[in-house]
Amino acid sequence: MAFELMQKTLDLIFPTLCLHCQTKTNRQLFCQDCIQSLELLEKEDILLYRRSIDHATIAFSKMGVAESLFLHLKKGLKPLSKIAASYMVCQLEKEKIALSDVIVPLPSKGGYKLNETLALEVGKIFKRPIKRLFLHLSLSFFGSSLVVKKSNLHSKKILLVMALFDEGVAQKAISELQKKGFKDIDLVALCV
Repeated sequence: MAFELMQKTLDLIFPTLCLHCQTKTNRQLFCQDCIQSLELLEKEDILLYRRSIDHATIAFSKMGVAESLFLHLKKGLKPLSKIAASYMVCQLEKEKIALSDVIVPLPSKGGYKLNETLALEVGKIFKRPIKRLFLHLSLSFFGSSLVVKKSNLHSKKILLVMALFDEGVAQKAISELQKKGFKDIDLVALCV
């Protein structure tokens, strides 16, 4: 009873607001209208973004509610990683991309943090291990460079995970993995 009264008082003083539209919610991160407006990209739209990469899918275009989701996730709002990973998994299933053996976060300009957080959540949903196969990503005027670790996972189906789709980095990662003998590689990104 006392806890309930305290919670109602806190809700009155500090109401929970939707991360996108700022309307009051019932202790949810997004209001129902914003959640319902999140729509996974259609195959035709995905093809526009991943022109030269087979077996890749993207959950959202980074606009509206999806942009708010991405920005708050980037700021480190942990509960959003489960939501984002769930949408990524839904997109993989919608695109009929077969279940992978190993989940691999791609390094990004800021390191691994966001991609690894999403990979961990995707791994939990699929009950698959997460492995870092890349030592680092270095960017220069001439392009990006990825270094692949030695691994005994060549016969495994790999799912690369990235928060923000970057076709150049994705192509480079897939190319470097293929040079090391990996054959079965898929990719999922949260936003483009």
